[in-house]
Order: sequence, then structure tokens, then C-alpha cells
Amino acid sequence: MTDPTENMTKDTEQKPSDWGDKLRFDRSFYAKLILSEKPVKEYYAEIATELLSYEKVRATMSWAGVGFTAGRSRIAFAAFRGKTLCLYLALDPDTLAEGRYKAQNVAEVKARAKTPAMFRIRSEGAKRNALARIAETAEHAGLTLRAEPPVPVSAKDFPPDTFGNLIARGLIRVLRREKGAVRTFSAREEEESSALSEETAAVEKIPGTYEDTVATADALLSRHGVY
Repeated sequence: MTDPTENMTKDTEQKPSDWGDKLRFDRSFYAKLILSEKPVKEYYAEIATELLSYEKVRATMSWAGVGFTAGRSRIAFAAFRGKTLCLYLALDPDTLAEGRYKAQNVAEVKARAKTPAMFRIRSEGAKRNALARIAETAEHAGLTLRAEPPVPVSAKDFPPDTFGNLIARGLIRVLRREKGAVRTFSAREEEESSALSEETAAVEKIPGTYEDTVATADALLSRHGVY
């Protein structure tokens, strides 16, 4: 005779993984920057400072990245592709398709139509190239340097934080995939997620790297499986 508790045990054991499979994390640009290594933060800080050193240039941060505009014209956009910091500039990518730090043409992406030249910033050399391309962009746009340089953007402006805290702060969205669709948590689920994140943050040390945040995410998934 089959033990009726056997299936119950199996179901209980499967619940954590089933629940975990339905969770997804949507990281904002700010969260990705906070979770990045120090060199990446420094690359972004220097790039942002260079762009803001020109008259009329303003920066606006959105969930996906940071847009830099001169008047009403978008001249640059900073975002992440995976773990890689990318800079999109209002230059003709076809004229920059050669060399070590060539541009990728992303003009087919509607949101990047005004800044179609994409550069991946993975090293000091790539950053220096980006700064030179920013100068070209400013020249083409007829921009001049400010009489007084702006307060520099610093890597210290993006202090490390835990994965759990970033969820609690609303910088990472917790999503749930169900029957092929993705929806945000209900208000109650979000509240439970935030409380859980704060508890996890009290235990986790500040990671500062993507590898450590994966471990933190795994901890969150396993804890959710208890409910």
C-alpha cells in the first residue's frame, strides 16, 4: 500500500524550487551601478562628469539608464547590457566601425535612434576612447565647455549595498512569471518581499559584486520557498 505522506513530502520538497522558478528580478540602472565593481563606477563617473562639463547639458536618470540632453536634443545615453556599461552617442556609427574601440550601430532600436553609436566600456582604454568621442559629439552639437566646471560625479556617489536592501528601496523590482506572463507582485506580496529583504540585508555583508548578489538572490529564493 502506498504511503499517503510520500506524495505530500514530495510536494513540499518541490514548492521552494517551483516558487523560485517563478521569481524574476528587474534591476534598475542605479541598482546595477551600485552592484558594479569600483572600476565600473569610476568609468561612469568620469563619463558623466565629462558630459556635464558642457554648457546646457543636463542628465536625467530613468529605470533603464541616464540620458544626457543639450536643450531638447539627446546627445548621449548610459545604460547596462548585462554587466557591461555602455555609452550611446549621437554620432554616425558607420564612421566609427574600425579600430580597437569601434562603435556598434544600434540605430534599429527605436529608443536609441538619436544616439545610435554604442560603445562598450570595459577598460581604461575604452573609457579614454569614450571621452574622446564625447568631445566629438559636443563639437558636432556646437557645445562649449562651461566657464566653471561642474562638481565631479564620483564613484563614492554609488556606495555598495546589499541585493536585499536594493529591493526594499525599490531599485530592484521583484517579478513573478506565471503561465508565460510576467506580472509585478501584489501590494501584500511586495510588502512581504521588502520585509524579507530587510531581514536578509541584516545578515548579508555588503557584496559590491555580481557574484555575491547571486548568492543573496539564492538566499531570497530559498526563504520565499518557506511560505
